[in-house]
Amino acid sequence: MTYKPIRGKNKYRRFECRKHAVLQIPECCTYFSADLLEETVLMMLNRELMVRGNAVKEKQSLVSFQKSCIVRTEKKIADCKRRKKELQAEADALYESYACGRVSAESYRQKADSIKEQTIQLSAEADAQGEELEQLREEYRRAEEDMKQIIRYSHLEMLTQEVVDIFIKKIHVYKDKRVEIMWNFRENGKETE
Repeated sequence: MTYKPIRGKNKYRRFECRKHAVLQIPECCTYFSADLLEETVLMMLNRELMVRGNAVKEKQSLVSFQKSCIVRTEKKIADCKRRKKELQAEADALYESYACGRVSAESYRQKADSIKEQTIQLSAEADAQGEELEQLREEYRRAEEDMKQIIRYSHLEMLTQEVVDIFIKKIHVYKDKRVEIMWNFRENGKETE
């Protein structure tokens, strides 16, 4: 729809369908009062923000769970690093024993291979934990960001272009004056409609 301001013959602000004259879509709305549409969208946005705000408040337990997961994952990474240092010290001591002749070549090779295998496993585990940690931090950051936006705009009295750009992806207006809004909210990393 295209915005038509008060000008000349236009006594009221309104939105007119750009495609109606060309495509002749039967369920298409030809025009809609700008004031009424803005009021409707504002009311629906306030309701959606309230619902999502309540949902985010209920997610406080989820946030504490996310924090505990982050701490637990950080501890696992630190434990992997500590174990790798221990294995490196063990490998160094083993080599020193081999160099001094206290350990046979066959025994040294067997133990060195075992240490190397354990080190590789710990490195893979630390990498996996690092990826999980980044994902947890991103989910936590997004939840915090969404909550800040919801709090910031929770008491809207007027619809602005900034608010529309932040929260609304698309608005459909139908011939029966039904309004459908596609939201720009994220849930679980995905934007929702």
